[in-house]
Amino acid sequence: MDSKEGVDPLIYPFDQLQSFLGKSKQANYLRDYLNYFQPKTILIEKNYVDRDYLIDFSSFYARSFNVSDKWTVRVHIFKNELSEETFQTILMKYNKDTHEFLQKSYLGFIVVKPVRDQFGEFYIGRTCVKTYDEKENNERRDYLTQNYPVSLFGIPLSVDSLPYQAQDSAVGGCATTACWVALHPLHSLFGSGIFSPYEVTEMSVFFPNLNRNFPSSGLTLFQMKSHFNNLRLETEFIDPNKIEPVAEEYYTTDDDIVADAVKAYTSLGLPVIAGILLFENNEDTGYKDVLTGYHACVICGFRHKNGTIKELYVHDDQIGPFHRVFPVDTFSEWKNEWTTKYGKSRIAIFKLIIPIYPKLRLSFGKIYSIYLKMKRELEGDDEELEGEIELDLRLQNLNKYKQFLWKHSFNDKIKVMNTHLPRFLWVIRSRYVKNDQVKIKSDYVYDGTSVYPTKLLEIKFK
Repeated sequence: MDSKEGVDPLIYPFDQLQSFLGKSKQANYLRDYLNYFQPKTILIEKNYVDRDYLIDFSSFYARSFNVSDKWTVRVHIFKNELSEETFQTILMKYNKDTHEFLQKSYLGFIVVKPVRDQFGEFYIGRTCVKTYDEKENNERRDYLTQNYPVSLFGIPLSVDSLPYQAQDSAVGGCATTACWVALHPLHSLFGSGIFSPYEVTEMSVFFPNLNRNFPSSGLTLFQMKSHFNNLRLETEFIDPNKIEPVAEEYYTTDDDIVADAVKAYTSLGLPVIAGILLFENNEDTGYKDVLTGYHACVICGFRHKNGTIKELYVHDDQIGPFHRVFPVDTFSEWKNEWTTKYGKSRIAIFKLIIPIYPKLRLSFGKIYSIYLKMKRELEGDDEELEGEIELDLRLQNLNKYKQFLWKHSFNDKIKVMNTHLPRFLWVIRSRYVKNDQVKIKSDYVYDGTSVYPTKLLEIKFK
């Protein structure tokens, strides 16, 4: 990690990635994840100033005896082969074709911090890497991503991603990192600030606990809520095991509250933080599924077929970005690297934490009760298409929803398009699904800013 001023960028084949990342769990995961895209080249940018690390360095590490470097290394990944000579030529003279070649080949970047973890490996800092393909066979992937600009020695590039970094336990635990990840889509939606992990922890510990603030032992749920309150946001908590009494009346083993909540909130672009329980089998005592820890990560996407979620994509600071999570019956329990690689016997959700805008007052539990009741009433209704009728629950922004309506045909369109509506809407959508063909049947639109469910519109599509 030692670097000198004036050293030219270095280009290496992708198989040397780990000589720069190290062999942490996150580094190993990133190597395997990026292999999906069959990359050929990495470009090493030394003496990179990473804003998040620089703030953490000035606030914490600058006063540490064993850390003296404020510079990071940024590793850029390219799908195509790229030589040192070719890159120097591109850098010397602008050419539209070569710029387009670089952009199409660009898979993102990984920041490596000059700080080692307890095992002597370098921490993975702010990382933005390309997602899995949006479409695969008859299935689709939806992500909480944005286009992030990158300046590579003055060459403008970009990648569609969501920033990730590994947990640095000195300045913040898993909950701090989860809040840090969540800040990026919240900034896009509501203009909330973006802060470094140290700053996230510092803002959160105004609500005290019995542990030290720094080095951080992790945030409690109350401290996570305190952090979002400081950003003037509200927080929705969903317990998969404690469904509201009205909703519980209609909830069956065919339902999946975690999948339904993820699909509903991410349709607006909101991050869903998952609080999970980690269980292990104790060979010494013979006890099975012993609770060994609490953890937090961010659900940032999902793969679905005609609206039915097949897998989730999660930013987990202990594993890596966009890692795959599969359900055990439902998504209230997970199968992922924690159970397949790291010795956990079971992973269970105990809370979903969603930071929301204060004017979004209609809670998930209240609209979910209506959604489930409607779902039960519509089951078995085949009508003229002889296909299944499925329901989706979506949280929508008014402007985007009206843009959607403008592109579709339905009864009383002029009247509906001129109807005065609130900024946030809960939409229960019914669809015909037959032979992988989907046709929207109707939307039931509710006021998202109301305390109690208020139906505003019932739209019948043609």
